[in-house]
Amino acid sequence: MEIWVGLDYGLKRIGIAISDEGKRMAFPLCVIAHTSWGDDIRRLRNVLARYDVEKIILGDPVNDDGTSGEQSRETRGFGERLEREGFKVEYVNEAHSSAEALELLHESGHNSHRAKDKVDMAAATLILTRYIAENNIM
Repeated sequence: MEIWVGLDYGLKRIGIAISDEGKRMAFPLCVIAHTSWGDDIRRLRNVLARYDVEKIILGDPVNDDGTSGEQSRETRGFGERLEREGFKVEYVNEAHSSAEALELLHESGHNSHRAKDKVDMAAATLILTRYIAENNIM
């Protein structure tokens, strides 16, 4: 069965989360270091090789006023490259997902300042969870 993949794209790391086959829940998977779009996509393909991926849900960091800033344009560019590489990509507003992830990790007792990868995976999980909720899958 197909799954969905959530990505928290950043200039240093890309957090990755996956859905269950029923597309009801999201789970943190891993983080890859961002170097270049080509290398990132190659590593992403390697990570996702054992899954039947239906689509990628890419967090878009839209500004609070709804406009697209520099990071949003960078993220959309990465999404366009993913599409050219054969992935189906959809976007979800990820405003404040890293801050939310940091807060959730702190509340659960993790020292997230030392574990940036955990924050990125948690943010990817929140992005995918939002998408699932917005599409009435739950």
